[in-house]
Amino acid sequence: LPKPELKWDIAQLIFGRRITLLRCRRSAFTRSRKRALEKMEKWEFTEKQFSSEFTNYFFVMVPEQMYIKCKDFDHNKEALIRKCVGPLRSSVLALEMNICSLGESALGDFFKHLSPFGLHLAGRFDRSIICDQVLPLSSLYGLFIGLNHTDMDIRTRVSGITVRKIVDNWYNRYPDIRKDLQNLPSIPNYDLRDFVIEIPDCDLDYTEFFAFLKEIIRVPHCTREFIIIGNVPKTLIHYIHSNLSDLDMVGPAEWVEEGICSVEDVEWSSSLSCCCDNDHGFANHNYFMDQDLARDPAEMCETVQLNLSISVLKSEKELLPRRSLLDFWVTLKADKINQVKVLPEAVLVATTVLRKRRRTKP
Repeated sequence: LPKPELKWDIAQLIFGRRITLLRCRRSAFTRSRKRALEKMEKWEFTEKQFSSEFTNYFFVMVPEQMYIKCKDFDHNKEALIRKCVGPLRSSVLALEMNICSLGESALGDFFKHLSPFGLHLAGRFDRSIICDQVLPLSSLYGLFIGLNHTDMDIRTRVSGITVRKIVDNWYNRYPDIRKDLQNLPSIPNYDLRDFVIEIPDCDLDYTEFFAFLKEIIRVPHCTREFIIIGNVPKTLIHYIHSNLSDLDMVGPAEWVEEGICSVEDVEWSSSLSCCCDNDHGFANHNYFMDQDLARDPAEMCETVQLNLSISVLKSEKELLPRRSLLDFWVTLKADKINQVKVLPEAVLVATTVLRKRRRTKP
């Protein structure tokens, strides 16, 4: 029989000299992010206690956000986590590690076992272990891979297949194919979630870019999607910007013809920018504003980035939760993304409060 599930808001599992388990509850009425996690509880175990007692309890943890931090993610820690953490099909898994002793196959099996809705990877581990085969693409709706500042030259082996597969997962829940939802796991508040892919690099070409972009804008839907990719070749950025007119062939133009929306409801936005002038935030290069795009991508600076957004507003007669039929943003950067951590950051800030509190037993 399946074990009962602990439906916590946030659980934090830290492996060090002792194993620390934190339970966090978010406060709905907070102005400061540092105070967003309140009424926290803390338990500490030796490794023997954790492996022989806690992991043998009759329940498993299935929080909305599961944060795991360790120096070396090895087979022993992987086995302990499998025992006490349940399937995360509607939750986010954040894993911060400095070393990953698991091979690609074992790491992939671990991710597929938990099948998280969103996956956040951070720490100083070797990014080259992350490839399409490791990621749980069949169940993944969000992906963040933080930048490793200690070794920024090592790239992941993520390809455009990853982006396209995650976009396919979004597309499979769009209104025109609801008949297939009976075969998909239930995800609470799906329409209210933000869907983000933020990765430091990707082996992406124009064919794959146009393929997933066409899927995104083919069907009206009220979810909001963001895609941010670093280390994109300047040649690709140049080619996409030179062929933006191709996008007129799909998506919102057809919706206008079908009467789903009006021309005034559709808003396209595209821009090229860079960060090479620290005094002003950007440089006045020949590919900005209304000036002509450089003929040669080599003439573009090393920090150039393409920002593209497409939004289509709902009719005022339409019901909420959101006012848009489409809200999509994509950023392609020639240089590296500068984010190291996103989700774990909020949890790490809050843990400093725990040192002043009295320890309690589970």
